[in-house]
Amino acid sequence: MTLLHEILAVEGELKAAAERAMGRARKVFTSGQLLGMHRTYRPLDEEGETFPDEEQLLGTTVGLELDSVREAFGAWLDVSLQKEITNRDATAKISIQDLYWELPATALLNLESKLADLRKLIDAIPTNDPAKRWEWNEDMEPPCYVSNPVVSFRTKKEIVHQVKYEATPEHPAQVHTYSQDTRVGEYETVSFSGALNASEKRAVLRRVETLQRVVKAARMRANQAEVEDFSLADKLFGYIFGG
Repeated sequence: MTLLHEILAVEGELKAAAERAMGRARKVFTSGQLLGMHRTYRPLDEEGETFPDEEQLLGTTVGLELDSVREAFGAWLDVSLQKEITNRDATAKISIQDLYWELPATALLNLESKLADLRKLIDAIPTNDPAKRWEWNEDMEPPCYVSNPVVSFRTKKEIVHQVKYEATPEHPAQVHTYSQDTRVGEYETVSFSGALNASEKRAVLRRVETLQRVVKAARMRANQAEVEDFSLADKLFGYIFGG
C-alpha cells in the first residue's frame, strides 16, 4: 500500500530525473549525434595509393533516447497523476473553537502557505511604547490608544555673572560669566497610537500559530490517504510513438 505522502516525497526527484532525460535527448536530437559513417577508399589503379578506412560510430538512436525518456518521464507522469487523483478524495477535518472545515489536501497546503504569509504580516505589527501608559479611547476618530500626559519644560539660555572676588583698591573684581538653562514654560504632551499593545500582539500571534499547527496536522492526516493505483505513461507513449 502506497500512501500519498510517500509519492509526494519522491515526486520532486522523479521530475528532476525526467527533465534531465528530456534535456539529454533534446541535445542529442539537435547536435548531429545521430549520424555515423564508414568510408572505404579504393584506388582506380591497382598500384595506386591506398588509405585506411574512416569510421564514425553511431553512439545512439532516437529509439534509445526515447526509451530513456519513456522510463524517467513515465515514472514522473504516473506519480503526478496518482497524486492528483488521490488529492481529489484525500481530505481532513479542522476543528478549533467554533471553526470547522473539511478540506482536501491541496486546499490545506494552500491554506498553510497563506497562513505563513499572514504570520509574516503579523510579525511586522508595531507595538506601543512600554515606557508610556496607554488607554483605549473609543471617542477618538479613529478610535485609538491615548497616553497619559507627559510634562516637559521649555528653557531659555541666560547669561549669569557670578562675582568670585569683590573689587579692592588694589584689584578689580573677579567675575565668572556662564550660561544656564532656565525654565520659562512647560509642555503637556498627549500621544496617540494606532499600534497594538504588546500583549494584544502576543495573543494574535498565539492564535495564528495555533491555526498553523492545526492546519499542518490536518494536511499530514490527509496525506495518509492510500494512493489509487493508476498508470497512463505506457499507453500514452504507445499512442504517440506507435507501440
